[in-house]
Amino acid sequence: MTLAYYNKPFSPDVIAGFFRAIVRVPGALLAVLLTFLVFIPINLVLPPEPRRKNRAAFQKFLMSLLLRILGVRVIRKGTPPAEKSFFIANHLGVIDVFTVMAETGARLIAKDSLSRIPLFGTFMKLFGVIFIRRDSLEDMHRVAEEMKKAYDEGDPLAFFPEGTTSRGEGIRTFLGALFLPAVLSGAPVYYATIRFHVPSPRWPLASVCACQVGGTNFIRHLVLLAFLPRTEVHITYGEEPLAGLRRKELVSALESRMIGQFQVMDQLSDDELKELFPPSARESLKLKSRPFLEKR
Repeated sequence: MTLAYYNKPFSPDVIAGFFRAIVRVPGALLAVLLTFLVFIPINLVLPPEPRRKNRAAFQKFLMSLLLRILGVRVIRKGTPPAEKSFFIANHLGVIDVFTVMAETGARLIAKDSLSRIPLFGTFMKLFGVIFIRRDSLEDMHRVAEEMKKAYDEGDPLAFFPEGTTSRGEGIRTFLGALFLPAVLSGAPVYYATIRFHVPSPRWPLASVCACQVGGTNFIRHLVLLAFLPRTEVHITYGEEPLAGLRRKELVSALESRMIGQFQVMDQLSDDELKELFPPSARESLKLKSRPFLEKR
C-alpha cells in the first residue's frame, strides 16, 4: 500500500478512523469530567496525607482509563517503583505522559505550554503537575526548589529529562539541572525506556503517527491517536535505581543505562515523511532540538 493512500480523505481506513475518533474523543472528555466531579469534593475535605494518596489513586485511575478509551495498550517489562522516588523516561509524545502518570502515580514535571490547554491544563494542575519554562535557567531553579519541597513532603516525582520529544531515533542529552533535587535529597532515581508500536500493517509507522514532534498541536495529535485502531506502549523498567552520586555522575550513568536499554523505533526517510504528512514533515525537519546520544 502506497504512503499517499493515507492522504486520501475518503480511504476506508481514514473513514474507519474518523468513526473511532468521534467515539473516543468525547468519551475521553466525559471520563475527565466525571472523574473530577468525584475527585474535587473528596479532595477538599481530606487532610494532607490522605489527600496525597487520594490524588495518586485518582491520577492512576483516570490516566489508565484515558489510555484504554484511546485504544492504547501498555506492555510493561519490569516493575514500576513502589517507593517514594524520582522517576525518568524518554519522551515520545502525549501517550507516554499518560503512561508515566498511570504507572507511577507521581507528580509530573511538564512544559508550561500544557497548562494553557483547555480542560487538560486544568486537570494537570489539580493533579499537582509542576510546570516549567524550559528556555529559562531562572525558572529551572524555581522548579528544582518546588521538586525538592514536594519530595520532602512525601510526593514521588517524574519527569522527561530530554526536555523534548523525538520519533524514537534514540535518547537525547539530558537536562542536568532537573536532577539537582534528587542529589540534594539523596533520593533513588528510577528509569524506564519507552517505545510505541502500531500493530497494523494498514497504518504508517508508530514513529510517524503516534509520536508528537515538530511542534504538533496537542489537540490535533490527540485526535490522530484516536484515529488509530490500536497503539502499544512498550515500557521497560530499569532493574536498579541510582542514588548517592554527584549530579554529573548521576546524569552520565542514567544516560548510559537508558541508551543501552532503548530499542530504536523504525523510521521513514525524509522523502517518505514529506509524502505522507507534508506539514508535520516540514515542522519535524526544521526542528532544532537537543542532540541524540551515541552508544557508550
